[in-house]
Amino acid sequence: MTQVEKKGFSWMGLLFGGSYYAGYGELGKGIIMGAITGFFLIPGLFVHLYAGIKGKKDLPVGKQPFEWPKAICVAFVPAVVYMATLGIIAIIVK
Repeated sequence: MTQVEKKGFSWMGLLFGGSYYAGYGELGKGIIMGAITGFFLIPGLFVHLYAGIKGKKDLPVGKQPFEWPKAICVAFVPAVVYMATLGIIAIIVK
């Protein structure tokens, strides 16, 4: 049985980037994508474009359930680290 290659643009990949990848089992790639998005604005835009273009081909959408805890971690951990870093810098500068 031949496997049909999925084609098309993934709007969910575009909007959620690393969280979308992590939710479908690509946790390592999702964390890296989330870190890039969290710390660098312009490269983060390219990460989201990559996720939109490659998401349907790379991920098992519809073949396995979406894992919300992993997606939420990737969404919030970079933001928490970023805010903690800003807090530490503010304390040092003060």
